[in-house]
Amino acid sequence: MLEMDGALHRAPSPWPHFPIKEHRMSDGTADNIKGNVKETAGAITGDDQLKAEGKNDQLAGKVKDAFSDVKDAATGAVDKLRGK
Repeated sequence: MLEMDGALHRAPSPWPHFPIKEHRMSDGTADNIKGNVKETAGAITGDDQLKAEGKNDQLAGKVKDAFSDVKDAATGAVDKLRGK
């Protein structure tokens, strides 16, 4: 931030031709990352329960991603039949 005339102003972006795009992580990917962190933390600390929770979270993430892929494929097939 720059202060001019007692007011704060945002400095111009050094990357005007590269706008920042919002990217949303899928629920499955988030669960997979969370599970990986838990599993690693459990392995480092020797906490078998935390390690098992991490593996379960990773499995839940894989299931969510697989379900999402099937849903997207079904939606694409229906759209193709409808001529969209």
